[in-house]
Amino acid sequence: MVRMAGKNKNTLKYIDDSKHLVSSEMFEAIKTAISHQSVSIEGYKLQMGDSQKLYDSLKSVEIENKSVLEVILEVVAENSDIKEEEIIMFCSNVIVQEESLKMIDNDITPDLVKKLHGMLLLPESTKPRTGVNITYSNGEDFLVPPGNYRRIVVLPKGGFNTIYPFPDEIDENMRLLLEDVNKTDSPLHHIIKALKFYVKFLHIHPFEDGNGRMGRILLALLLNRQGLFPCISEV
Repeated sequence: MVRMAGKNKNTLKYIDDSKHLVSSEMFEAIKTAISHQSVSIEGYKLQMGDSQKLYDSLKSVEIENKSVLEVILEVVAENSDIKEEEIIMFCSNVIVQEESLKMIDNDITPDLVKKLHGMLLLPESTKPRTGVNITYSNGEDFLVPPGNYRRIVVLPKGGFNTIYPFPDEIDENMRLLLEDVNKTDSPLHHIIKALKFYVKFLHIHPFEDGNGRMGRILLALLLNRQGLFPCISEV
């Protein structure tokens, strides 16, 4: 255990000592891969070449005074050979990834997290729904659109070993989580702190859908804030 801890410390020190080698050009070059891998975890089926094609189309669209959906529909029109749902999933991830980086010097707040989630899920939720319709035992219907914390109890897929917070616990859990991650005097290394945030975010599971993608976007933001590359995982 002591040997492993020493090895991890050496790895973190090596990463810190190498940060000066990271350039904005290098980060720009892997942006497609970051979104490609993140959405692939969620069932995205396209190849990396298709994702690069979509990324290039997206970068060519004039986005001024347009909604996320309007921008994505222009990409859909230019790429009729690719399934619309695949375009929506990939492009919304890229757009939110870019939007999050505009906040790189700001604290992560509940309003910011909700705003980014709304941007991430709203385009795909319009096909075929505009939110998650929930009927409670008293017969009252609720609409939970993207950008709002869930109002139902959720269970993990494939097992019952994880117990997520109840809906009325989410606000306080998220407040404490964000308060902790925004502290500048943490004794933890930046990478450990970011990963701790990511794991806790996934456990809180604040949204009905899109928690994995949202968590990875915020993880990338935290790492980028420290001059570190986001995680790219093979799928």
